[in-house]
Amino acid sequence: MIKKRTLRINELLRKELAKILLEDLELPQGSLLTLVQADSSPGLQHAKIYITIMPKERTQEILDILSRDIFDIQQRLNKRLVMRPVPKIEFVRM
Repeated sequence: MIKKRTLRINELLRKELAKILLEDLELPQGSLLTLVQADSSPGLQHAKIYITIMPKERTQEILDILSRDIFDIQQRLNKRLVMRPVPKIEFVRM
């Protein structure tokens, strides 16, 4: 059973990452990236961020952009969240 705190942190991660990606990530024209769910580990060391990408033809291109910018995204998340530890994020395609 997932604890109430973990559920709140998952929702917080999803919302803050959505803001960061909307403000700072440059996606190719005509593509859509959706954050579906965040799933953090029990110790809050790691978090998987489940995403969907449309159109399917641009999936690899957008995954490359995310992997290229993962350090900057993580740093922005670290600055926004007042908690320790801030989970290390990993994007997973659904």
